[in-house]
Amino acid sequence: MSFIPYPLELATQAEVDAGIVDDKAVSPKTLKDSPFGAMMKKLTGTTGASEGDTTDITHGLDRSKIIGMQVLVTQSSGNRVPPVFTAVSEHEYDVFIMATVVRVVLTATNSGSITNGAITVLLTYEQ
Repeated sequence: MSFIPYPLELATQAEVDAGIVDDKAVSPKTLKDSPFGAMMKKLTGTTGASEGDTTDITHGLDRSKIIGMQVLVTQSSGNRVPPVFTAVSEHEYDVFIMATVVRVVLTATNSGSITNGAITVLLTYEQ
């Protein structure tokens, strides 16, 4: 659960439909009823202890309904790293969606700084 330092006002259906929600909270029901018809789901996990390790995180969704994915792994110094990041050595991993899991694979020789790192996955899906 994320900590929000100030109270959020709940967006109305009209605001969601118009795309003007700014800093307002959008309830799953409001989002589901919007013309966008999309929901989001946050998943978390931890990368393996060794380079080349694979981590599976169960998503509990119909894979055909998933329309987007964002993944970040927390590096040993606290920086967040996207997939296939090769600008700095020892930060590389791949990710893909399988029938029941999101699979995060550390590269065998270039992922030493992201072993035992926190994984955050944000899936966007249709109802």
